[in-house]
Amino acid sequence: MEGSIAATGGFTDPSAKQPLLKPAIDAITVSSISVLPLYLTAGLAVQISAELRLAPSALGAASAAFFGAQAVFSPFTGALVDRLGSKLAMRISTFMVAILLLLTGLIVNSLPALLIALVIAGVGNAVAQPATNQFVAERVTITRQGVAYGAKQSAIPTASLLAGLAVPVLGITFGWRWAFGVFALIVAIMGLRTPGGRKGALQPIIVAKSDEELSKPLQTLLAFTSGIAAACGTSMGVYLVSAAVATGWANGAAGLLFAFASLTGIICRFLAGWQADKFRLDHLGTIACMMLIGAAGCVAMMSDAKPLFVVGALVGFGFGWGWPGLFIFAVVKLNPARPAAATAFTQVGTAIGAVTGPLLFGFWIQHHSFAGGWAFVGGGLIVSALLLLYAGAKIRAAGRVRARPAHISDRS
Repeated sequence: MEGSIAATGGFTDPSAKQPLLKPAIDAITVSSISVLPLYLTAGLAVQISAELRLAPSALGAASAAFFGAQAVFSPFTGALVDRLGSKLAMRISTFMVAILLLLTGLIVNSLPALLIALVIAGVGNAVAQPATNQFVAERVTITRQGVAYGAKQSAIPTASLLAGLAVPVLGITFGWRWAFGVFALIVAIMGLRTPGGRKGALQPIIVAKSDEELSKPLQTLLAFTSGIAAACGTSMGVYLVSAAVATGWANGAAGLLFAFASLTGIICRFLAGWQADKFRLDHLGTIACMMLIGAAGCVAMMSDAKPLFVVGALVGFGFGWGWPGLFIFAVVKLNPARPAAATAFTQVGTAIGAVTGPLLFGFWIQHHSFAGGWAFVGGGLIVSALLLLYAGAKIRAAGRVRARPAHISDRS
């Protein structure tokens, strides 16, 4: 078969002076809002658990409810975004979060109620992610999409940053319910504005012959690897505050640590996307290096010494959970004939890892210790790095390495 045409969702005219900053900021804002219910719960876990009398493993169940709902509904939301348009879908998801945060602060009084709220939040996130993907694709040239998607993928650490700041500013002073209420008001105000940025001229892009894609075994290996790494990264984000408090930190200090670790994660995701646009590096090898550095951070987090724990949290969260945007970009480059299908396939592994990781971590710490939990997270990152290096070697042996950037399709 001759040239295969990818689904539209980007434009290629390099002379088009499309702004990068505004659409990137709008995308990261909505993406961050969509995951805020989960990470606000994680940041305020100590206060919420004390009032609702929750076991440590309940936080893992909360994360599983959120990401599980997203995984279940994601296959259906792409078509919905196509019908509604990216801007309307983004506003709908934003108002969903605002209403949900308000109701959570007002009426949630048990673990089942909290899980129901996070399931609904997961559905909202399933709408927000393809909407923001499409929004970026419509407004950012392909040659700058690496940094744009890196920015969008910093939504989780951005939400974590806000949640971490909420602990000393709102959670300790006024209580967790007031924190949810204040964020509900802020999110509602954000939803009143219309996302901006000028659309580019969307054109179908002929990218490759139809046989230019990874074999299913290699795609499965990448999906499996991303699942292990996502389990590790999500566990760090969900349990960092609880772990700090358990090792002797005050609630406010633990929240600030969460905020600074999240800021490190934002910087790492931006830089990973920037270097993908700037340099022709081995992306899988770069991700493997990030995971190994993150594993070293997890080893430091096993210590009760506060300076070591701080360094470990910054390094572990920044590097060990800074790879998702670059991973998606790498999968697209390796599958120019069918980028949407390939990324959808590998993201199944990421979703499963995000569901199972915090569940297993919560079960472990309920019966053992946080130090052992961080050891498992570090070990998982090392295994993921080795699997990525192995996958890279197999891909090179199969002659699949391509230097030419490929179009990212967001209709999945």
